[in-house]
Amino acid sequence: MTLLVCALESLRSIWTIIAAMLLGVLIGLRSPYWTALLGHVGSLYITFLIMCVPPIMLTAITSTLPRLVATESAAQHIRRMLAVFAVLMLTWSAIVVLTMLALSPGNPLPPESQVALGQLIRRAERAQAAAGSSWLDLFLSVVPSNIVAAVVESNYPQILFVSILFGILLGLSKRPGKAELVELAEAGFKMFQRAVGWSNYALPFAIVGIVAGQVSRTGFDIVFAVVKLLLVGMGLSLAAILVALLVVSRVLRRPIAHVWASLRGPMMMGFGTTNAMAAMPMLMDSLTEHFALPRQLVNLVVPLSVLIARTANLMYTGMLLTFSAQLYQIELTPVTVLTMTVAAVVATVVGVGMPTIPYLTTLTIVAAPMGLPIEAIIPIFISIMPVLDPFGTAACMMLHAVAASVIIGRAPQIAVTPERGEAHPGTTPAPAS
Repeated sequence: MTLLVCALESLRSIWTIIAAMLLGVLIGLRSPYWTALLGHVGSLYITFLIMCVPPIMLTAITSTLPRLVATESAAQHIRRMLAVFAVLMLTWSAIVVLTMLALSPGNPLPPESQVALGQLIRRAERAQAAAGSSWLDLFLSVVPSNIVAAVVESNYPQILFVSILFGILLGLSKRPGKAELVELAEAGFKMFQRAVGWSNYALPFAIVGIVAGQVSRTGFDIVFAVVKLLLVGMGLSLAAILVALLVVSRVLRRPIAHVWASLRGPMMMGFGTTNAMAAMPMLMDSLTEHFALPRQLVNLVVPLSVLIARTANLMYTGMLLTFSAQLYQIELTPVTVLTMTVAAVVATVVGVGMPTIPYLTTLTIVAAPMGLPIEAIIPIFISIMPVLDPFGTAACMMLHAVAASVIIGRAPQIAVTPERGEAHPGTTPAPAS
């Protein structure tokens, strides 16, 4: 049994993922038969993730909003939180898009490879054209005429609208059984989260098929484009960690060494688990124990930041949209760049509560109005996400610390009954151990 557990866990190792990517390159170059066979595995995996998106979105929002609506202490800080989240996400999105434009990881392909890539995405272009291509169409179609049809057709804006409506109505309701409905929605969310977690064991096999298919269709040049894209994402993540250390140090008036020692644990937890929710409790403890921030505010701000300001997904979105525009050689005017920056934020908010890889499948919401048929580009990102996501999640935890520091550190302090091991707001904190 121990050997079986070790074998299963090894399938989720980053080294296994890297080996799968290299094997996919080799198969794509050498074996058309195995490329076709394993390509079906990759397609099946992506289809499964797409299937999980509507119930995850519906249950995540429906189980979260009622608790937020019922929180009395949220009123005095909700405006500050929304402002900080908006500034943080817009700034980070702009940095990602501008960095992608400067380094151009999507523009190293020779003409023959771009022709091959065009053949690969021709079907996606037809699907995008049939779905509509304007922001007006998106906003006018947000209210579904049939809720069941919205879920069956994976119409993400309509599912988001229904989820928010259900969540608000459930939060305002005083009827008996409200708590049971919220718990049922939360149980459904956890169930589909577990299903996606189980699917990670099949991810190496899917990546072999995805990479093999990409290499066989576009040649080896696409591999260099993906490597460059991966290096850009890692560089952005490391830069975000360094900047976050400086900002938290300045806002909370602590030495950088103290900030690093206090936040290193949550950051490494995010790197190891690639799950911000899993690392969130450690971040909350670090902010209260090492920086003496009031526990009540930390318990409110950090979960909302993790849920709404998902800076890792925001980085992936900005990278994906810009990378697609570069591959399609779309002229990026200042207006287009601004639209792409805002669209990345909108997509991140729409994808609230969803795991990273299924989240990528929802980006057609904002890509279609910009004329970017990204369906064929998503598998490229899925193939590098297991390597990039640890760095993105580590940076995400540090940026959540920035948001909490700015919101709480400079906000008017409220009276909080000191908990065990927690300093009272306004008192001099004890030195960190």
